[in-house]
Amino acid sequence: MEIHFNKLKLLTGAPIPEDLKTFLEGTFSIAPPPIGLKFNNVEFILEIQYFLDVTCKENYNPKLGYLKFAVTTDGNELIVNLKNDYLSILQSEDGDIDSLGLILKDILNANTYSL
Repeated sequence: MEIHFNKLKLLTGAPIPEDLKTFLEGTFSIAPPPIGLKFNNVEFILEIQYFLDVTCKENYNPKLGYLKFAVTTDGNELIVNLKNDYLSILQSEDGDIDSLGLILKDILNANTYSL
């Protein structure tokens, strides 16, 4: 999937943060999904089943600044908070949205492996 940053910028109405650009550009070269992510600073792993089209308006909540970007192997949606300077990572599970205690930079620095 090719990322069209101009389309994403039009959708969000704001410049695309560099960490998000780096993540989206590198996402599809890491390994084809599903992939696992192992972090240095937290004790759990994250398994991504597939990535979402971040330029699709259904994946963006302008009021909250939430951008859905992936679905885990458990079927939960992963969200990046674009209104937070740290680009916090959230998870939507059965309609509830909770913080994972991660920021996008943690995902960028994670060890990845194919599932």
